[in-house]
Formats: sequence, C-alpha cells, structure tokens
Amino acid sequence: MGLDFPKLPYLITGDHKVADSAAVHRYIAAKYSPETLGSTPEIQCNINMIWDVVHPLRFRQFTNEGAFLVEDFELAKREAVPALKQLSLWLKDKFFLGGNELTWVDFYGFELMELIDLVWQGKFSHSGQDSAFYKQYPVLRAYHDRIASIERIQRYLGRQKAEEKEMEDPLVTQLREELRQERVKNK
Repeated sequence: MGLDFPKLPYLITGDHKVADSAAVHRYIAAKYSPETLGSTPEIQCNINMIWDVVHPLRFRQFTNEGAFLVEDFELAKREAVPALKQLSLWLKDKFFLGGNELTWVDFYGFELMELIDLVWQGKFSHSGQDSAFYKQYPVLRAYHDRIASIERIQRYLGRQKAEEKEMEDPLVTQLREELRQERVKNK
C-alpha cells in the first residue's frame, strides 16, 4: 500500500494516504466539512483535549484492549468510570464536546456513546430508553440525544437499524458463536 506510517485505520484517496485514527478523522473533516474543525483556537484546543479522553476510552475499555478482547464487560465498565465522570463534568455546561459548536470529534463521541450503551446493556438502544448507562450518566444521554437529533444522523441511524435486522439472521448468529468459541479455544 505504500503507507509512510503503516497502521490502522488508514484512508487512501487518489495519491494521498493517511494513517492513524486522529489523522483520518481530521482529514475527512478538513476535506468534506471544514467547519467541523473548530472556528477558534480555543475550540480546536478543546477538540484535541477531548480526543485524548474519548479515543483511549474507546480503545482501552471498550474495543481492542478492553471488553471485546478480554470479554469482561464489568471490568470495562468499572475502568471507564473516571473518564465518563470527567466527560460528564466537561459537558455539563457545553452543548458539544468542543464547546458550543458541532465538530468532528462529536461524531466520534456519539459513536462512543453508542458503543458504551451497547456494553452497558448488551444491545444497541439508539434512543437510550431504559438504558442503565444513560440513567447513570444523564449529561452524556443529553449529549447523545443532541447529536442523534441532527437530521443526517437520524437518517444514518435508520439505515443502521435496517442493517442490524439483517444481522439477526440465524446463520450470522451461528457464525458469531463459532468465532467466539474459536477465540476461547485459541487462548
């Protein structure tokens, strides 16, 4: 592929190659929605600070190194509490993660809230209804709901729900179980 810094995720657009989560997110924002980069140095700084909270939270507690790798959701929840409290305090007087304007880090933050809700209750709720996670962190629920109320996000979630119905296929469920058993056997 010829990546100068080979790692995941990566994005190749024409001759331009980008690797690393933050770089890919910033590139997409700059190319397709530059207004989401932050309109002031303060908001741009906030984006960088928040990225350093939400990105490790996602990967250490809830994906690669966390709940899905070690399959210990309760441990992931306990270890996430300090960062979730920190995010709740941060958002208490802000509309979005960067401040009071929508930025690229909000889309990542929204997806993180969806993932945490999944781990907390074992399924996607999208609306947060009756979610133990959102009951415990109402400020994060309010944040989630603000992002979910954006028209284009609503359309995306509608498509995602349709895709999830397809994923409920018995064959897909059987394949997932076989993969889980294979992982356990290979430990």
